Amino acid sequence: MIIIPRPRASESGRLSPAVSIILAASLMIFLGVEIFARSNSTYTELMHPKNLMQHLEVNGDFLIDFDEHSGRRLYPDARVVLRHHYLTGLDVPIMVNALGFRDDEIPLGKRDNELRVLLLGDSFVFADHIPVKESLSEQLQKALADTYQDRIVEVVNAGVSDIGLTEYVNILKDRGIEHSPDYVLVAFSLDDSLRPWSVGLGLTSGGFLGRYSVAASAFFRYLAIRRWLEGDYGKRFRWVSSQYSLDWAHSKEAFDQLVNLAEYDWGAAWKDDSWDSVIKNFIELKQLSKKHGFKIAVMAVPVPYQVGAEFVDDVPQKKLAALCSEMGFAFFDLLPVLRPFRAEELFYDHNRLTPFGYKTIGEPLAKFLSEEVIREAPKIVESRKTLSAWKTDESDVK
Repeated sequence: MIIIPRPRASESGRLSPAVSIILAASLMIFLGVEIFARSNSTYTELMHPKNLMQHLEVNGDFLIDFDEHSGRRLYPDARVVLRHHYLTGLDVPIMVNALGFRDDEIPLGKRDNELRVLLLGDSFVFADHIPVKESLSEQLQKALADTYQDRIVEVVNAGVSDIGLTEYVNILKDRGIEHSPDYVLVAFSLDDSLRPWSVGLGLTSGGFLGRYSVAASAFFRYLAIRRWLEGDYGKRFRWVSSQYSLDWAHSKEAFDQLVNLAEYDWGAAWKDDSWDSVIKNFIELKQLSKKHGFKIAVMAVPVPYQVGAEFVDDVPQKKLAALCSEMGFAFFDLLPVLRPFRAEELFYDHNRLTPFGYKTIGEPLAKFLSEEVIREAPKIVESRKTLSAWKTDESDVK
């Protein structure tokens, strides 16, 4: 049997100099790692901490309320800052209203002469990677306000990161209907038929240590992701590395290969059997619209590979358009709006746009809503661009 001797203390009860040096060195290393982590990692902290412990706390239950069955929600009245966002490097303030939306406080009852749009979606809508003023909801609200100058316009950002169509419907039922929307606009991402990936992951921040240490939280998250990727859920991201090796922009065969690799993610939209859950949720949306008297529009959000390819592959958009026609929903396809700008920086990842990308789609989307959904005679500012003023000839793109 091997006996490990206990550290010897001096006669006065103090630790020996060697042990003290080791402890001090370990503490310095930990502090150095923590300082580095806080300077380079994404983490969440309270916007207005009230005491020392809240100043030190990171990655607490500040923003996202997660339940394996109901999905993700934003905590009402949350006030946080996302430090060093991993996509943009920005410190992004996130302010949530009383009903749990990333938006200003909005009266439950509509004001006289108000036009209210509820915007449902995932991280494409939530846009936690940029300031809210640059998000789609703000770009759309500005464009609609320019169109309907004689009305109060509210576009409510009801987006939450990493959710799908089932969660959109639940958010509408649980919180959105209370806002009495005139119109519900669903931003349909190509993976919306699937369960959100974090449901299977069940991420942990590492308990008490992870709550006060960015480095510890990152370590526990790494372990959780590693375990998760070793299982079936690892198939969901097998396309990520292949996007850099496959010539999907020039070869239709390579594009199809990337789609197949992404069949457990955005590539599911090319699979016929993935649309069963979409149909089920659309039926429920239609029932809700009839019961509560709002109109529904669906916007198809493409992946950057569709936008950047030399050829057009819009199979999911055609399926979605046909389904919307059957349901009586207005349909807007972002793919032809974005493709003329594919030489520009439009995407940060496969789902979230740059500020330029959101600005690019704001006015065409507002025009679609005014002409196809709202159908009122608006007051239009003469200097405002119309959809016909946007580039439509892809040969003009430099």
